[in-house]
Order: sequence, then C-alpha cells, then structure tokens
Amino acid sequence: MLRSEEGAILFWLTVAALAAPCDDPFTTAEFREVVGQADQALSDDDLVGFHGHFATIREQAACIEEAVDAKLWARFLFMHAVVQYQSKLEWRGPLSTALFADPTVERAVGITDLVEFPIPAVDTTHHVPVASDAIFLMDGVQVDKAPPGDLLGPHLVQSYAQGRWETYYIEDSPFPSHWLQPETPVETTEEPSRSKAPLAIGIGLAGAGAAAGVATWAMTRDRPQASPGEEAALKGVNVAGWALAGVGAGLVTLQVAKGVSVGMGPTGLVVRGGR
Repeated sequence: MLRSEEGAILFWLTVAALAAPCDDPFTTAEFREVVGQADQALSDDDLVGFHGHFATIREQAACIEEAVDAKLWARFLFMHAVVQYQSKLEWRGPLSTALFADPTVERAVGITDLVEFPIPAVDTTHHVPVASDAIFLMDGVQVDKAPPGDLLGPHLVQSYAQGRWETYYIEDSPFPSHWLQPETPVETTEEPSRSKAPLAIGIGLAGAGAAAGVATWAMTRDRPQASPGEEAALKGVNVAGWALAGVGAGLVTLQVAKGVSVGMGPTGLVVRGGR
C-alpha cells in the first residue's frame, strides 16, 4: 500500500534540505545508508519515499569526494528501474547503467522484462579519448574513453586530479566535454606554387622591360650619328624591352584582377588558375 501522505512529506522535506549548499562530503557510508532506506521504501511500496531518496543521491552527487562504489550504485539504479517500470516510466536507461556499473547486480524481482534484459554490449570504436591529466570514472568504473553524444539514463561521472575529486550527476546528457582529450588539428599540405611571389614577377618584368626601353631610347637621342649596326641593335633592345614590359604589365593585371598565379616553369613563365 502506498503511504502517499507520509511519502509526500518526506519527499518535500528532502527537496528542501537539498537546497542547502554542500558543506560536507557525501561519504560512501551515507550513500549506503540512503540506498538502504530506498530499499526499505521499495519494500513498503512507498514509491514517493523512494523518489525522495533518489533525489538525495542526485542532489548530493557534487559532494562525493571519493570513488563511487559501482556495486552500490548499480543496486540503487536497479531499484530505480523497478520503480520506473511499475510507474510505467522509462526504465531501460537506469537498468542499462546498472548493468554497466555491475553486470552481476542482483535482478531476482520476478519481473521478466528486467530479469531478461541483456547486458549492453559496449562498442568503443567511436568513443572519444578522455584527457590524460586525470583519472576518470563513469558509474564507479574507470574509463579511458567516453561514448559520444548523450549517455542514456542516469550516471555518476567523476574525475580525480591533483588530489581532488569532481563528481557530476548527469541524465540523458553527454559526458563532460572539458574532460575529453582536446582534438588534434589536422595538418594540411598545400600544393606548392611555382612561385611564392607571382605578382612580384610581373612587376619585375614590367620594370625591367620599361627600364630597357627608356635606356635605349635615351641612347639613340644622345648618339644622333650612330652607325647603322648600332642603331639596329639599340632599336632591337628597345622593342624587346617594351615587349617585356608589356608582358609584365599583363601578368600584373591577371594576378590582381583575375587571381591568376604566375610562376616560372621549366620552359619559361607558367600561368595557373584563374576564373
């Protein structure tokens, strides 16, 4: 018979007490006492009272400063699964966690669904490595990898580093992300360009060609009596210089306006890319 009034009073008194900050550690002995009280409440068919004890564990989790007793936690979660089953609520998550913490947890309750529920197979192929600067436990079991995504059902997750425990109660939530190993950046190898400064090549060609053109033009002005051979040579250099300047200007225009990469190849200038 459900003692609803007494259970409700106990439940709300427990909730009110949990509003207080965590002043003292929540020890394994206290944990065990709460589990014993929850077991008695379940035997008395006091489901509200049981939920009050479950709330105690949930809210006091942050005060746990030692490794969670996996077998004790599994026993409590199995009782929680029984209550959830009887209340027609989700029971597979609590039972899966109980079996992860202790696959041998006692299940002799006469409920076929709970007794025959298979022990979950753990595939760590896609699990994420935890950080290397601490010890991490999930439901009292030390882990070096954590499942990705949300963890089904209730869990107690812990870290131990520099002499200090940190404990969280999580339910249908992911493993704490700040406890995971940072991702290593993927190194990418860019295809080497044929020139590290394609724009500079065009500017250089334009400058050199213009310089040659101006110089030969000045020389012809300074030497009005140049021989036919000298005049022909100067004119050839002048034409070649201005042609080179034109090529350089063209390369600069392509590089700036078109985004074309220009470089030197085995046979000369190579123009790559472009829209």
